[in-house]
Amino acid sequence: NVFPTLVEGTMAGLAAGVLATGAVDPQAVTVSRPMLEVSVDGERRDIALIDAAVARQQYIGARAIWNADQVAEIFVSGIYPTSIGLASIASRLPSDPGQGLHVQLGEGGVVVSAPVTPGIFQKVRVARWSPLPFGEPREVSLSSGTLAVDGERSIAYYPGQSASVTLVETGPRVVCIDKALELAGRAGAFVS
Repeated sequence: NVFPTLVEGTMAGLAAGVLATGAVDPQAVTVSRPMLEVSVDGERRDIALIDAAVARQQYIGARAIWNADQVAEIFVSGIYPTSIGLASIASRLPSDPGQGLHVQLGEGGVVVSAPVTPGIFQKVRVARWSPLPFGEPREVSLSSGTLAVDGERSIAYYPGQSASVTLVETGPRVVCIDKALELAGRAGAFVS
């Protein structure tokens, strides 16, 4: 719900068409978005486009996380001011919008009001937060638990295992629809 851009379907299809036909240069109208790599014992297990969270439960159970009280820490690939869900907690903290963030929940810091579920704001205690630099694995603080990628628990890890999250620059390429249509129009792609 955070990663997609709201756009009218005809315009999205038109942008895909000008890319597919070569009417515009893909390098000029796409950008690479950052993503998070989630690892256990040094092996990449999954990726997250928006957020990776560490939940206190040692079992996967119901995959979706709807309550921030279950979460010990959150890693986000960027600041998304209009997000709903766990990423919204990070997006309410004072930080640079051009960076990833590591947020540790708990006592001793600030209280953030965030829309963790659609239409419902939750008061969340944030102990501390810090920038998440590109390419530097950040170890998770719990000795065991589950890792949720983009809102759903998918990886369990146990005592004796190590888990980490790394922000990488080479995530998926995303089409800048306005730019694609603008450049196609300038190039005469719609004129016969």
